[in-house]
Amino acid sequence: MEIDLNNLSLTELENLHSKVSGSLETALLSGASWEEVQSQRKIVTELAVLIHKRRYPLENGNPAEIGSRRIFGDEA
Repeated sequence: MEIDLNNLSLTELENLHSKVSGSLETALLSGASWEEVQSQRKIVTELAVLIHKRRYPLENGNPAEIGSRRIFGDEA
């Protein structure tokens, strides 16, 4: 069964991420190989990306095009 992640709310995404990452952690601690949990790792990563995008939407598009970034040590 596939779930359309784009239709889930931020809370639902966070809950799903918690559940899947917990399952992944349990599998790894139980001795599963990195390759055996590849599909779970992919889902955890996709969820983390979606959560980040929902929490911090870019209003100005590409972050490289935003002129308000400061360089370390720049006082201006």
